Amino acid sequence: MLVVWALAGALAYCYYKVPSVTAALEEVRPVRDRAGFLFPALVGFFAGGVLPELCRLVTRSIPKADRAWAANSAYRGLVWVFLAVMVDVFYRYQAQWFGTAIDLGTLAKKTTVDMFVFAPTVFVPYTVGMMLWRDARFRPRAFFSAWTPKGWAEKVLPTYVPNICFWIPTLFAVYAMPTDLQYPMSALATACWSLLFAFINAHKPVEDVIQPE
Repeated sequence: MLVVWALAGALAYCYYKVPSVTAALEEVRPVRDRAGFLFPALVGFFAGGVLPELCRLVTRSIPKADRAWAANSAYRGLVWVFLAVMVDVFYRYQAQWFGTAIDLGTLAKKTTVDMFVFAPTVFVPYTVGMMLWRDARFRPRAFFSAWTPKGWAEKVLPTYVPNICFWIPTLFAVYAMPTDLQYPMSALATACWSLLFAFINAHKPVEDVIQPE
């Protein structure tokens, strides 16, 4: 995670101090608008699956016995592809509901709806459910168990609480930045959260929250 935050700090510094970096980031938004959902999908795959694993390679934190790390990172990337598209659609609606201003009131409304309405009912259960689904060898009931009372309490809640602690200050910090800097910073924050999420949900049994088929 320190590697990712170091990248974020370097990016922010270069945005304000290096004109070529500023100009390059100014081109991100037009490309994003032209690419449609393909852009958040690719960014989600890179930020949620590829970048965290690159950081683990750099820091040599991947266990030598973990022969499935590449497949696992690819799966996490695919999970984040769909999550990134969902979040992109959600943010478009947020802009319609609350506007695009970055004043404290607008940010508080967006963050409240995000963290206390959609995160506990859609975003976090989806992500946890996808990991439960994989760990249960793709039995459908494992995925949907994330929305059952027992599954939510035992599997989603332990992820939702750190999610709040991480994303509330992160969202306020990102939204306070210039528009052209927000998207790459959000991607780097996603990479950090992907690492945290993998750590939080490592080696959690799923059989106790799904019914036998």
